Amino acid sequence: MSSYSELTTSQAFKVIDNMSDAGVAILTFLGGEPLLRKDLYDAIKRANDNGMLCTIASNGTLMTRDVAEKLAKVGIKRVEIGLDGARAETHDFLRNKIGSFEATIEGIRNCAAVDFDELATTMTLHSKNIHELEETMNLAEKLGATRFYLNRLIPAGRGLEAYYLDVTSKEKINALEILHNKFYKSVVGGFGMQCYARGMTYYATNVQKTKSSQ
Repeated sequence: MSSYSELTTSQAFKVIDNMSDAGVAILTFLGGEPLLRKDLYDAIKRANDNGMLCTIASNGTLMTRDVAEKLAKVGIKRVEIGLDGARAETHDFLRNKIGSFEATIEGIRNCAAVDFDELATTMTLHSKNIHELEETMNLAEKLGATRFYLNRLIPAGRGLEAYYLDVTSKEKINALEILHNKFYKSVVGGFGMQCYARGMTYYATNVQKTKSSQ
């Protein structure tokens, strides 16, 4: 457990007000798991009333239809849910909890049934799920996701213990090519889920520089 105490509701409101005064336009509620906070809806409404575009990043396991509707009502415009594989054993491996996959799938479905401006799924790439990248993208799109983000494994928090799962630079390049092909088809065709990478594009640049110097 963290040695730091969480903000009280009044403290959270003060932080939101300060950010609004500073000109912050977009505020993302994340964690941990933001849905565990009992005053989450009040905080979102506070930010929304201050003119901020509000988004939320969740693991999706607590995202019932009622929760999704409440989030939309208080001002959430974009939702992001982690989906780390196309099969239960793959997703649950990284989440370290059996049953997470089914709950996450249901959470994505519940969000798709609500009128958010954007529903995104995110996948953290590692050696145990890289072979399911295309399947995971297809599953996300089938469930109603409008965007897909591929993240690299970051050596922080629990990622410190799991960094041995990181894939090679060549495997990252192959993953980026799969991502690009999906993105290209959505742009040219004018429909379908759009796909993006986070924190991995520098591998492509480094590989190209290496090839050029040879």
